[in-house]
Amino acid sequence: MFDPKVHVRVISTRDPYYLGFLISLIARFAHVGFEVQLHGLERRNRLRLFIASFTLRRATSIRVVTHRFRDELIAQFNIEKSKFFIAPVPVDVAALTAPAGESPLLKYRKYGVVLGIGRLVTGKRFDALVRAWATLKKEGNTSHL
Repeated sequence: MFDPKVHVRVISTRDPYYLGFLISLIARFAHVGFEVQLHGLERRNRLRLFIASFTLRRATSIRVVTHRFRDELIAQFNIEKSKFFIAPVPVDVAALTAPAGESPLLKYRKYGVVLGIGRLVTGKRFDALVRAWATLKKEGNTSHL
């Protein structure tokens, strides 16, 4: 399973549920760190929340994208704040705040498409994307969603 020539220090997973539980056991058996990377929790039934609680409490570190989500996990699962590492999703602020006519995003304007990619969960804010598109349509824009 593990190559003895390779020194593994941490095993990481994005799943706090069944796979995360299994990986937490492997990390414990292998005497290595165990990291969980989270962007959100879905399908919150009792069994999954119980497994997530077990898995997250045994993690050496937990990477999240926002302070709000970290605080939610601390409150819900009573996890030590020191286990968390916040790594926000990078955003090209310069492209979004450039003066009119200078943004590198303008090269996509000719396509007339509003595109959103991601899981259909509340935190992704697809509702805001749809409202923004509706505003553009009211202004006469012929873009497609």
